[in-house]
Amino acid sequence: MGAVSFVDAAGSGGRLLVVQGDLTALAVDAVLVPCDGDGNVHAGFGSLLTAAGADLVQTTFGDGFVKVGTYAAQVDEAVSTVCLGIAGERQVWMLDTTVETREDVEALVSAVVCALDRIASGLDPGSTVALPLVGVNAGGFGSSYFSVITHLIPALESLASHLEIDIVLVTRARADYAAVQHFRRDRLTPDDAAGAGDAADEAEQVLTELADLARKGQLVPFIGAGASMGAGAPSWWALLQSLARDAGISDDELPALQELYASDAAMVIARRSQPSPDGVGPAHEPSMAERYEQIKERIRAEVDGDLYTVTQGLIAGLALPEAVTTNYDRQYELANTATSGGAADGAGFDVVPQVRPRPGSPWVLKIHGDVATPESIVISRDDYLRFDRDAGPAAGMLQSRMLTGHLLFVGYSMSDENIVRLARDVQRYREAMAADDAQAPVGTVLELVPNLLRHQLWDGTLDFVTFGVAGPAGAGGVVQRIGSGEAARRLRVFLDRLAMYACDDAPYLLDAKYRDLVTGQSRIVEHDPGGAGQEGGRQESAPGELLAALEALGAAASAVEHAGGQASSAARVAAARVGELLAEMGWVR
Repeated sequence: MGAVSFVDAAGSGGRLLVVQGDLTALAVDAVLVPCDGDGNVHAGFGSLLTAAGADLVQTTFGDGFVKVGTYAAQVDEAVSTVCLGIAGERQVWMLDTTVETREDVEALVSAVVCALDRIASGLDPGSTVALPLVGVNAGGFGSSYFSVITHLIPALESLASHLEIDIVLVTRARADYAAVQHFRRDRLTPDDAAGAGDAADEAEQVLTELADLARKGQLVPFIGAGASMGAGAPSWWALLQSLARDAGISDDELPALQELYASDAAMVIARRSQPSPDGVGPAHEPSMAERYEQIKERIRAEVDGDLYTVTQGLIAGLALPEAVTTNYDRQYELANTATSGGAADGAGFDVVPQVRPRPGSPWVLKIHGDVATPESIVISRDDYLRFDRDAGPAAGMLQSRMLTGHLLFVGYSMSDENIVRLARDVQRYREAMAADDAQAPVGTVLELVPNLLRHQLWDGTLDFVTFGVAGPAGAGGVVQRIGSGEAARRLRVFLDRLAMYACDDAPYLLDAKYRDLVTGQSRIVEHDPGGAGQEGGRQESAPGELLAALEALGAAASAVEHAGGQASSAARVAAARVGELLAEMGWVR
């Protein structure tokens, strides 16, 4: 593949992004929380509302709910959208989604659209606004998700493009996430391709290949600092710059500091750090080890937080069993804990090498340390040399993933000599063993700023998808580049599409509240066999998904033959056979 440019077909317009996770922990510009006319909301939003200054009071609405006492006094028949305040850097809004006039789903969607329009009027283009799947559960449409999803998704897609903001739909349950992703995928048309012309075809091919790897569990995210920017975590250089100023390094010296390797810059900062009082006697001159410990503690304070970026949430939505990161922060852990439904303390998700991964539990390898144990942070040249000397097991784990899987580098600059060496060693090993796929790359790099020399350097070892190109090269081969903000937005769009393509689990199939959605998909595919539902071989009908699940039980093959190959009929035959078997075993009557 080499290098491919991803040019979003939506241009400068906004996009709908879908994340499975915790709405209250997502780093966005604004959040819309659904409620009823009295201000009753799900208790899960309590921490966010309190952070925004809301006064929560007891409610008689039922268990699992709290009440914003001031909401009812701030709304009237004309205005049901209220800004409660600011939680950190996020605007927090509330919308009554249960008012009597919204007896049908069209009225509900209209209210959501009006609320988002009002919120966006105070935001800059390119901002992000998050909301949950409104109207379901206690929202009035809990018995039929089909109506909400089929009306809300198209409306949000159109609105995001019109308002030039990214709307992030956040689902907590995997079933909701899968249902939304399958509906979005079944609606795709050729006009929704990733750009136009040959570049679009190449980008679609990359997405399809990466999605296939993700479904097989062979895609391994390699997450760098860029993926954490936007949730309070600084870039690597911004962090060093802050540490340098604290050490008394002048702004005039910063350009020279930036020319050094990160480990050497950290050494300069440590040497220039001012002695600090020990609280007992006069100030003492700390050793270099003590200076580094102070720097690591400052790093912990800078990057540790309780929010994660949309980028991290999109990666977590891939539901991959393994990941690697050089980041010190906990964002990927937070995103995966929310995705897997684990406890807030990270139960259900393991961090290596701090713990040994449990069977069936997803994990992340943190090769440069963790804020939970500041002493493990790799920053000085001695730390990097110690990594080279002592981190053989971690290096072995990473290289084994390069051999057996495919790394997806997100937010990573490819400047760490240790990682570069490991990748080169794997490629040389594969070439020496004369494997059939010796020239297959060990990974794909998602880069904001294209670097043709880097592409040449890594040719044959890594593929690249770049987001910083405005379009095809013009006269003289000159490539027009775009700003980093727009490039970062394109990267999120790419990850969102990748997650949509990769989502092949269907935990909603036998859930009663999705019945209309499942049968609706069946009708679409049966009545339009050549339509978007079959485009590119990615889309799978609900019967096809059920058939795939039943195949593992040995019920599908004969059913397909009996039904003449039609998926929906075969699924009914196979399901009936399973029912007969359960009855014969006495499990059902």
